[in-house]
Amino acid sequence: MNNQKKDLNITRYIFWIDANIKTEENQKYLKELIKEFPSYKIETFTSIDNLESFLTKEKKKYDFKFIYNIISGSLAESFFNRYNLFTHTIIVAATIVFCGNKNFHSSKPYANDLYLNPGGVVNNFVEVIEYIKNPNDYLWQNLTNIQQNSINLPQKNIGFGNSFKYAQSLSEITLPIILTEIIKKNLIQDMDILKFKQYIFSRYLYNKKNDIIIPLVKPSLEKSVYIPLKKRAKYLLRLYTPKQIFILI
Repeated sequence: MNNQKKDLNITRYIFWIDANIKTEENQKYLKELIKEFPSYKIETFTSIDNLESFLTKEKKKYDFKFIYNIISGSLAESFFNRYNLFTHTIIVAATIVFCGNKNFHSSKPYANDLYLNPGGVVNNFVEVIEYIKNPNDYLWQNLTNIQQNSINLPQKNIGFGNSFKYAQSLSEITLPIILTEIIKKNLIQDMDILKFKQYIFSRYLYNKKNDIIIPLVKPSLEKSVYIPLKKRAKYLLRLYTPKQIFILI
């Protein structure tokens, strides 16, 4: 049997945003959280402003990280209204709303949005712990059980490359312009991305730097979270920046 999972030393983070975090009840829940996830880095915030200030100050630490967000019902509306404005930090989050009025928040557009709030709405803290604890992405399970070097890339096309030609008129480049638009719309398919992930996992899951590589290729790790292509591309580009390129050599 493979033992890759125990070698994945990827740090997990939990942010709890609640104006009433210091109440006796919430402090009891916080102790449960710390006890349940001793290896996770846990931070608490009393407002969205506090969260934004923290992310701005700690940008280098949290850029390209995966974070579990626990949002109180009282701050949920404000949080999701400002969610896409958190441009100063590039993160992927698995958010869950923990509230006292589940029916009210379940009727909101963000309730089961796989990008904004993939954890849904709950009113029992046990459900918060269960959501964080249990993987819900079958792709992650398949990828972390993949055999070493089991996926091969297609053979390179010898002689394939760019060519340059001087155009004397606009009509001479009409076809290339049309082809470019077709390519832009069809170049990357979901299956292409999946095959790329399979290759990276089979090649680098056993690498001592897998804690850096894997989160960039599968940013949401064990959770099913919708990631817009624009944000997904930033993670893949990060894989090939000068700071990270040595990993793949």
